[in-house]
This record gives sequence, structure tokens and C-alpha cells, in this order.
Amino acid sequence: MVSTSVAAIGVREAYALWAPTYAKQVSPLLELQERSLEPLIPALHGRRLLDVACGTGRWLKRLAARGPRSATGVDLSHPMLQRAQCEIALPKQLLCADGCALPLRDRCADIVLCSLTLDHVSNLAAFLCEMARVTDDGGVLLLSDFHPDAHARGWKRSFQSALGTIQPPVYPRHLSRCTTLFAMPGSGWRDATSPVSARPTAGPSKQPDARTSLTQR
Repeated sequence: MVSTSVAAIGVREAYALWAPTYAKQVSPLLELQERSLEPLIPALHGRRLLDVACGTGRWLKRLAARGPRSATGVDLSHPMLQRAQCEIALPKQLLCADGCALPLRDRCADIVLCSLTLDHVSNLAAFLCEMARVTDDGGVLLLSDFHPDAHARGWKRSFQSALGTIQPPVYPRHLSRCTTLFAMPGSGWRDATSPVSARPTAGPSKQPDARTSLTQR
């Protein structure tokens, strides 16, 4: 089996390959992320929900059942969205688009979720500006991603395919980089909480954890 290097495949192509098995895999990272993120999710009834980089609809399926006025999922990968379409029976809108250029009107969402995505975004400032554009005044942005300490300890976001081991491109950055961008004048954000971080513990048998933060517009 031939291994594919990070440089040989992009994020869109990697997740197209990952789509058939993504939702079936058991991941300690995803389980811990759910425990960290769930308590931060505000009431959704009657509010407009936007899940950016929704993938196969893991979070969108769960949150769409809580009575939002609307539920929209956006992802860069069409094959991942096809899986989401099959998984989510509840009313929703699915769009294939880049998170840095969403085909959505200004202030179209009250609750915006972005799960395990920031590491794949090369232009973080542009991405956060776009999140601010689509989040309504008083809205909430929930971000959750791979913890920087996990990268430092050598953990990888990878999977096996017919081509070998695939590792989508990532751009690890310190937590302070995110908080600095949120605090910049004109960013459109206020009341950014300190990240809720479950740091990975030392040792090869331990699994890396997620970082989660909540920001209000």
C-alpha cells in the first residue's frame, strides 16, 4: 500500500476520500469534544442555526432536533454533504462552500457552530471575519478544535484509504492567535470566553483532546 503525503492531497480531496467511513469511526477525540461542547450550546428553539464545516452532519443532526427556526449546514466536501443528506431526516439546508466565502446573506444566523475545522483553515483572519458577517447581533459562535498541545505531542488527524494513510493539511496555531484575532478592532466580536481546554496528557496511550470556546457578537 502506497502512502500519500500531506502535500499530495488537499482538504477537499482528503475529506472526499474520508466521507464513506467518517461517521462510522469511533474516536475518543469526538467523544471528549461532545462532553466539552455540549454544556456551552445555548437554547436553540426558534433560533437560526448554522453549522460551518458540518461534515456528515454529526452535530447538525443532533441540534436540528432541538427546534431551531432553521438549520443550515455548510461544508467544503460534497461527498461529506451527501452523507449528511442521508443521515438527517429533519428539515435542513445543505450547501457546498468554502467557510471563507459563504454564499449566505449578512447576519443570517443566531447560533454558529464550527467543529474541528480551524486547523484546516490557512487564512484564519478571513475565516473569522466571515463568521462575524453571517452571525447576527447578539448571536453566538461556538468553536471547537484540535488542541495545540496535541499537535506538539505528535498526534495526527489521519485515516486509512485505498491510497494508504491520508493526513489532510493542517495549520497548527497557538490558542493566543485565535484570541488575539477576536480582540482586534473591527473583528466584529465581543465577550470571547477563555477557551475550555481539555489538554492531552503525556504518554503514547493517551488520546489528544479538543479546545472549545464561545464568542458573542
